[in-house]
Amino acid sequence: MRLCTEDLERNRRERDSQILITGGTGFLGSYIAARLLDAGLQVTMIARPLPNTAPAERVRRIMDWHGISDDTRRRLRIVPGDLLHPALGMDAHERCRLLGDTDEIIHCASETSFAERRRNQVEEVNLRGVERMLDFAAASRCAAFHDLSTAFA
Repeated sequence: MRLCTEDLERNRRERDSQILITGGTGFLGSYIAARLLDAGLQVTMIARPLPNTAPAERVRRIMDWHGISDDTRRRLRIVPGDLLHPALGMDAHERCRLLGDTDEIIHCASETSFAERRRNQVEEVNLRGVERMLDFAAASRCAAFHDLSTAFA
């Protein structure tokens, strides 16, 4: 079911709408996440670990950078995951929980490299990662899927 803007805004006002964001530790996604949190909405971010940094630490740093208060962060849930993996790299329990909780998805995750040596990574994230997110959206109760990009649009 698609929602018009008015219906989407009404859903956000009338219930504790859960908005799932990918790419929330990136430039565009972090601004969107910060703005949604400031507006009083419930946000879940899928964040992948880096070699020396856990997802929660990555998100903490970006929320600090945006000046998001601890009180506002109570509406933020961080889910370790990775678009490169089947089931988004989540354990079955967390995936099942997200499928039932997600009302809206904002997909900002992308690989922006133009280097030929990174071609496989770019295609995996920007093509198959989107496919995985669309599959997730189709299996969830999600009523709106927003695909955003600062490149390759």
